[in-house]
Amino acid sequence: MKEGWQRFEAAVTREQKLAEEGHLLATTLIKHQAHAIAVSTQNAREMLVAVVAASYANCMLILPPNLAAQTVKWCDAHCDYWFGQNIPAQKEKPSLQATDTEAVECSLQDIPIALMTSGSTGQPKILQFSLNVLCQEVCGFACALDGRSQVLSTVSLQHRYGLTSHVLYPFLFDVPYTPQSAEMPDVLLAPTGQVPVWWISSPTFLQHLVQHPDLPAWKGKVAGIFSAGGKLSDKLRTRLETILELEVSDIYGSSETGIIACRKGQPDFCWLPAIQATVEEEQCQISAVWLENPVTLGDRIRSNQDGSFQVLGRLDSIIKIADKRVDLSYLTQVLMADARVADVHLCLHSKGSHLFAWVALSPKGIDVLREQGRKTLVKQLQAIIAEDQARIAIPRYWHFTDQLPRNGMSKLAKSAIEHAMHTAPEAPEWEVLNETKETAIFQGRVPLDLRYLRGHFDEIGIVAGVIEVKWVCALAQRWLNQTVSAQIIENLKFQKLLRPYDLLTVELSLNKEGNKLIFVCKNALGVCASGRIVLCE
Repeated sequence: MKEGWQRFEAAVTREQKLAEEGHLLATTLIKHQAHAIAVSTQNAREMLVAVVAASYANCMLILPPNLAAQTVKWCDAHCDYWFGQNIPAQKEKPSLQATDTEAVECSLQDIPIALMTSGSTGQPKILQFSLNVLCQEVCGFACALDGRSQVLSTVSLQHRYGLTSHVLYPFLFDVPYTPQSAEMPDVLLAPTGQVPVWWISSPTFLQHLVQHPDLPAWKGKVAGIFSAGGKLSDKLRTRLETILELEVSDIYGSSETGIIACRKGQPDFCWLPAIQATVEEEQCQISAVWLENPVTLGDRIRSNQDGSFQVLGRLDSIIKIADKRVDLSYLTQVLMADARVADVHLCLHSKGSHLFAWVALSPKGIDVLREQGRKTLVKQLQAIIAEDQARIAIPRYWHFTDQLPRNGMSKLAKSAIEHAMHTAPEAPEWEVLNETKETAIFQGRVPLDLRYLRGHFDEIGIVAGVIEVKWVCALAQRWLNQTVSAQIIENLKFQKLLRPYDLLTVELSLNKEGNKLIFVCKNALGVCASGRIVLCE
C-alpha cells in the first residue's frame, strides 16, 4: 500500500500553490474543530484542495452524489461544514472557506472518504474508503492510460470513478488536466490548449457525443477514451473507433471495487495486473491491495483460456417466469445486435407474468415505426427473440423512445422505468419559441410511442387530426389562461400528414375582435392543420 501514499505525498510537495491553499483551509478546519466536511464541486482543482485540506486536518471527506433533499439531509447529519462551488441552498450546516493567512503546523494523514451511491435503481448505499486505498487503486489502473496526455473528463467528481480518474490520477502521476468537468458534448469539443487529450467519460455521454457533427474534427487529437459507468455497446465502441481512428478503453468495475478490468482492441475484458480473480460456475471473487477483503462480483463471469473474460450479465438478471428461467442479459444482447435498436432495458412487468421492453430506437428503427407502424415494429422485434427463445421470454409490453434517460453511471431511475411501463405520452414536450399578447409559437417533437397511435393507428403511424386540434386547444388555454374548446371550428383544413417523431410547430394568434383563435400546425413538409376556433364568451 506504500506506492499510492508515497505518490500523494510527492504530489503535495510538487504542487506547492495547491498544497498551500489546502494547508490554509486545513488550518481553518482545525480552528473550527471540524471532524467532517461535505464537498460539492465539479472542479477537479477545488476537489484536490479539499482532499489535501482534509488530509492535513485529519478530517473526513463526504461526497454527495447529487443535491436531492434526501442526500443533503444525510450530509447535514454527518458533516460539520460544507465546501465547494455547488453548495446546496437548502443545507442546514454552514459553509466554510479558508480564512487564515498563516498555516498551523500539521502533517498529511490518511483519512476516510464517504460516498453515497445515487440510489437511482433502489436504496442508496453509503460506501467508505480511505484516501490511501483510492490512491492505491489509481496506481492499479494507471497502466491503462498513457501518463502524458491532458485529461478531459465528463464524469462527476462526486463518484468514485470521477474522483480517482479525474482528480487523483492527474495529481499522483503529474498529468495535465482540465479542472472543470464537461457536462455537454459542446464543452468537451471546445478548443483546448494541449493535444493530444485523453477523454474520461461514460457510455451515456459517449452516446450523445458520437452524434455531434464536430466529433470527426478531433481525429488525431484524442490519444484515448476511458469509458466506465456501464458496459460500452459494441456498436457505439465501433463508431467511436471508426470516427476517431483509435481504440477505446472500456472499463469494468463498480463503486465497491473501483476499476478492476479493461478491454481495448479486443472483444473480452482483461483483469488489471493488480487483480487476483477466482471464477467458479460463473461466480467471481476478486482480491486487490486496495480491497480490505475479497469481493464477490454481482455479475456472471465466464473465463477464457487466455485469462480474459466475458461479462454475461448480472447474477440477478436470470429470472423465473412460469417456472422457466429467462436470461434478461442475453435478451438484451439479442435486441442490441439489431440495427433498429440503440438501447434497451428489460424487466418483469408489474403485472408479474410477462416482460416489459423499453427500447430506444435507432434512426432505422424510427423509420420503421413511422413508415410501417408500431404494431409491425413490435412483431419484428418479437420475431428476433422468438428465433431461439421460448414464448415466455418474448416481451408482451413495449415502450419506444429515441433514448433512455440513463444517468452518468448508465443507470435508469426506478421511477422512470415505472413511468414508462404504465404511462404513454399524450402530447409533445412543448417549448415556447415566442409568446406575446398577440401571438404564441410552440414547438415539440411528436412522441414515438404516442398513446393515440395504439389501436388502429399502430398500423399506419399517423397522428389523427382530432389530436392536433386537442393539442391546439391545450396550448391556447395555456397561452390565454382561459378555457378553450373546439365546439365551433371555421375553415378547418388538414393538409399534410403528421407522423411520429415529426417536429411540430404550432402558431397561435387572435383575430382583431379577439373572439377567434387562429391556429396553424406545421411539420417539415408544410402545414398539417389550420383553422379558426370560435372562443366561448
